[in-house]
Amino acid sequence: MPNAPSRWEPYCHRPDAAAHLSNFAGSVLGHHAGVIFFDGSGATRLKSAIPDNDGDTTDLVVSIQRPPFFPVGFAGGSTARSAQQNPRGGGNAIAQTASRVLADLGQARSSAAQFVENHKTAFDGAATAVDVLGVLSGVVAMASLLAGTVALAPAVLGIVAGAAALALLSEDGRMFYYEVTGNELRKRELASSWHYQMVEAVAPWLALPDLALSGLSTVREAGQTARTVAAASNRIETTTARLASQREAIDAYSQAHATKLNQSNITTKIQRMRAKANKLDKNLLRAQSKLTVASRKLVVLRTIGLPAYAGTIYGMSVYGIDPPSLSDGLQASEKAWHDRLPPPTPTPDPHHPAQLLVPAQTAAQVAGIAHPMMQFQVAVRPKTEVTQ
Repeated sequence: MPNAPSRWEPYCHRPDAAAHLSNFAGSVLGHHAGVIFFDGSGATRLKSAIPDNDGDTTDLVVSIQRPPFFPVGFAGGSTARSAQQNPRGGGNAIAQTASRVLADLGQARSSAAQFVENHKTAFDGAATAVDVLGVLSGVVAMASLLAGTVALAPAVLGIVAGAAALALLSEDGRMFYYEVTGNELRKRELASSWHYQMVEAVAPWLALPDLALSGLSTVREAGQTARTVAAASNRIETTTARLASQREAIDAYSQAHATKLNQSNITTKIQRMRAKANKLDKNLLRAQSKLTVASRKLVVLRTIGLPAYAGTIYGMSVYGIDPPSLSDGLQASEKAWHDRLPPPTPTPDPHHPAQLLVPAQTAAQVAGIAHPMMQFQVAVRPKTEVTQ
């Protein structure tokens, strides 16, 4: 081995390397094993190998590898050719038109997203108001389910949408409050939190089934309820007028036959007129009761139902312009879950042979040079038979 090693890293000098590597080789391969050290430019034997009973010798060859330092590569790689540069695609007018349409849509979406970002406080305030309507709509769905006035599937979907709106209200409300108060630190913390990212990415989708199933039916129901209210109002007005006329007729007939009230025919007619008046009065009470129920339902539909579904459409439109990243939310959730778990406590084995490799003092590290890596190989040299 004419070329001796010039550096003994990770050890400070040859005696230090010889002591650690010899102890390691003796622990792993046995005390008969030798040690050869190679630093990439030169090699030397640190311990001689002793032949075993068969005359074979075993050496532990320790090589030091230093990873090269690679500079940042050139980022401007090859780019895809455009349709005009592609001789086979240049004449495809349909593909070019579709490409231009997609480019225009992408530009319009980017402009809309920039507009939303520039007016984020106003849009977050509107989102908070929409969330409030969604929560109220969920409460109405729960009340309708308990009262048995609605089918199970629409009620359940409405309750799910209300729960999603409640989660959105918690996050959007806090974000809107931080924006109004100018608390940028809390705003950034909330925007980077796992729960905010997950709620913003997932909750809007939970309202879509309710919108698809009950949105159009709510619009139709609002129209039908409005017609019911109008019809009931007209019926009440007509019945009230007929009842008043009937009572006036009873009074006029009674006065006209005041001297003959004891006659059976007069009494019978007055009783029939009063029975008719009582029937009109009962019809009036039923119409008033129906009008009260329909009016309350119409108020709920106009103040909560219709605005809630309109708000869902608005929210999904804003969501489509600049959708939150579900993958970021999943990564943040995974990180938060791991952060809450106690870190594993390392329990190194003090008797492991690798402990013998650790130097008491490491060599000085030169700036710009990567830390060396040690590689181990076992070389077995059989006994050479000498023929006479």
